[in-house]
Amino acid sequence: MLEELRESFQAMLEEKGERLILDEYLPKNGTYRLLFLTESGYWIGDTLEIQYDRKEGKIAGSESKYYDLICYLDYWSKLIDMNKPVDSKKVIHSNQYLSFFVKKDSISGEKLTDEVINGYFDVLKSPEKKYKKGKTRELYGSVKEKLGEVDSELLERIRKIVLERQVFDGIDFSKKDYCKLFFVWENEDKTRAVYQQEGLRYLLPNLYNSNDFNRKQDGKILGLPNNNMGMNSKKPYLHHYSRKVTVPYLLDQDETLLQMQLFDYLSGFAAKDKVNVYVCPDDAIRIKAFRNTEEPPAVSGGYYLRLKKGKEVEIHDWDIVCNYEPELERIFQLKNLIHVATDEEKGLSSYEKSYTRLWEIRGIIDQSFFQGRMTVNFFTAAKDLDMGHIGIEQIFLENRRWLFAWFWLGQKNGVETFLERMTWQLIRNALQQNSENVRKTVKRQLNVRWSLLDYFHEDRGMEERMNQVRKELKQHLTTKEEWDFSSKDEFCYAAGQMAAYLLDLSQGNSKPCSWLNSILEVKTSDIVKSRLYDLFRKYNYKVERFDPKYGKAVQLIGHIMGVTDKFVIHQEMVVAGFMDSSLIYEKSEKAVAQENGGEKK
Repeated sequence: MLEELRESFQAMLEEKGERLILDEYLPKNGTYRLLFLTESGYWIGDTLEIQYDRKEGKIAGSESKYYDLICYLDYWSKLIDMNKPVDSKKVIHSNQYLSFFVKKDSISGEKLTDEVINGYFDVLKSPEKKYKKGKTRELYGSVKEKLGEVDSELLERIRKIVLERQVFDGIDFSKKDYCKLFFVWENEDKTRAVYQQEGLRYLLPNLYNSNDFNRKQDGKILGLPNNNMGMNSKKPYLHHYSRKVTVPYLLDQDETLLQMQLFDYLSGFAAKDKVNVYVCPDDAIRIKAFRNTEEPPAVSGGYYLRLKKGKEVEIHDWDIVCNYEPELERIFQLKNLIHVATDEEKGLSSYEKSYTRLWEIRGIIDQSFFQGRMTVNFFTAAKDLDMGHIGIEQIFLENRRWLFAWFWLGQKNGVETFLERMTWQLIRNALQQNSENVRKTVKRQLNVRWSLLDYFHEDRGMEERMNQVRKELKQHLTTKEEWDFSSKDEFCYAAGQMAAYLLDLSQGNSKPCSWLNSILEVKTSDIVKSRLYDLFRKYNYKVERFDPKYGKAVQLIGHIMGVTDKFVIHQEMVVAGFMDSSLIYEKSEKAVAQENGGEKK
């Protein structure tokens, strides 16, 4: 995978050059100051306050004419990581004498002493003293031969300027971000060339994870790259001792430098929260990155990378992508099967609207089941997960890999199976809660569940089943003729309607939907009948004999008790009956007509 990633990146790099990396490069928050060198001294140029606003995705300071130059200088002056500093005290975080990076609290806290400054410049003046052991000495020898000696005279000039500390005048040190100084010439081309040269003087001897692993082959030095690799003497378990070469893989300097540039490129994405990366070798743009909230385009084939920004950018996860298509094969409709008033669901996706994109379904599921927290939590550690309720968190952890594979990789196999399981678990979890909005939440969840399952199984016909069972029960409750339940579905729906009616009779201050669990926890019709009968006996004193609802309630409980067959109940239909508008309370057409000023004939 890494080899194909390098190849795609190399093709883009050959086309766009170094701008490819620098266009995505994000300097760390802090104060950036240009110091222009002259023959007799220096003068202080522009001072930029660079701050990245994660929420808005904007960079304060990027409007300056010097911003591009500062990005270039910063890129060639940064350390590979804090385990490879120039300053052994790790107070100064730059890699060459032309730049000087330090945390502001190191200055205000007096950690930046003259001794630290001198130690930093001493190492840069005589790198041979730092790179004096074994293979590292040999490696720096080839670098010195390529780049020449350090300009000691210029280095001493800059050392003296820094020690005088006037270069820090006017900078606010109250924050804990960076103070970065860049010594430059008015000739920008010269500045860029010297910065790159001195950056390479640091970079090439430190390019590999450890020079102890280096080997020579056909006149080339091969070594273990440093990216996402933490091998050292304290981690012997990472070695492959059954092989002659015990490290995972070796690259020559050119390949290692290319891989380092690749990870610098990825680091720019991660710093801007573009942590979802598609590598598409056959596309015009071979590497594309997106935030968690950005919908990816169609991908014919390639790789998906999940980035994580820590001390360095990490490839946290990866997978193969085969024909990811953001457009749905068929139009999806969100159906209002449990009738919900539209004013109850402001801000949520609309019913009876045609949805054509996969991410529209993602939004509906996120809104309805995960309180809008699904999208940003696919890779959150379990201990850090906050989905608003521990039950939702547990269900999400069990199913998030399936959800992720569907919405980011386009993998459809098994989607209907996990959706059927997951949505029902979440509905049962919602019924356990005692908040005032549970009824509205569960109605919405049932509608989403059935719409999705009907989308994947057109022959399931939940819309037709719901309409049919509601119509049949309504007719039965208004007829004067003898009747029996037409189906198991009608019995289960009626049981839910009866349970909701009995809950309304309760005089308790709280009437939680979790009350229904006493019925849902059983599986057969005979036990459902028994529990409903016990509840009816408990609350029937509240039924007024001459109330029109009395006749419907008694008729309904009587027919439920009259069912002699024993069968497994359909729990969804019980919940549907409980959540749907009550047919017991529904007025007859004659009563409605009378209220409207005329008796129905």
